Amino acid sequence: MNRNSKWQEAENIEKTQLHEYNTFIDRGKAVIHGIDVSNAPEGFKKIRIHTVYDVKHDGRHKARMVAGGHLTPVPLESVYSGVVSLQSCVLLYS
Repeated sequence: MNRNSKWQEAENIEKTQLHEYNTFIDRGKAVIHGIDVSNAPEGFKKIRIHTVYDVKHDGRHKARMVAGGHLTPVPLESVYSGVVSLQSCVLLYS
């Protein structure tokens, strides 16, 4: 529609990188009695992925495939703690 292929190129780059890093393992699709079932190993949970599109400050078009991590339990060893920047504190109290 816009007569360019920047988003297609960004998606192709992302897919190529995911393939190079062996991010996914294709286990195929299991069909039992005509019903599609998961081939995931015991204990694994199927989560959705989607693509996020962005135009960077320098004009580059980026496409990123991201997983819905909010659908999985938080690991007990996760000790993430958010940090507030000094600049935001200064703006709040000015």
